[in-house]
Amino acid sequence: MLLDRLSMLMSMPTLKERRRAKKPLLELAFTEDGQLKGLVQSMITAAYREVSANFKSIVLWGDLKKWRGEYIDDKYLPDDYLIKEPSKMVQKEVAALIIHWMARQAEDEDLVVFKAFKSNDGGVSLSREVPRSKMAITKGKKKSPAMDLGMANGKG
Repeated sequence: MLLDRLSMLMSMPTLKERRRAKKPLLELAFTEDGQLKGLVQSMITAAYREVSANFKSIVLWGDLKKWRGEYIDDKYLPDDYLIKEPSKMVQKEVAALIIHWMARQAEDEDLVVFKAFKSNDGGVSLSREVPRSKMAITKGKKKSPAMDLGMANGKG
């Protein structure tokens, strides 16, 4: 017991070493209320909703666990990572995922992107090739039938 304490004290960095150390971009503080689990759930849900273009869709965690390769590319997860519903993750799994995402963020890469989603008919649909931010969105008033008729007659 005494040897354990001594080795722990000897392995602690000195004040000078602590001052020189770089501060991390994000401090990972584990709390009992599962805030980091909520972060994981929010990130994955947001990415899933973006690819499905349905901002009310829910992640089917069971399907994601069974057929991970169908939904998400391995580069977005740590090696040999078994994804599951975040409330069922342990601290080590949550930390591994967040650390992986932080490394991707440091390289200016996407944190997580789905390559497919569950469609309304129950099948799996591949994501669109066109990024959502580059799709054209048309706004304006709908033409009334009278306007269309006038244009066809050469009037208008």
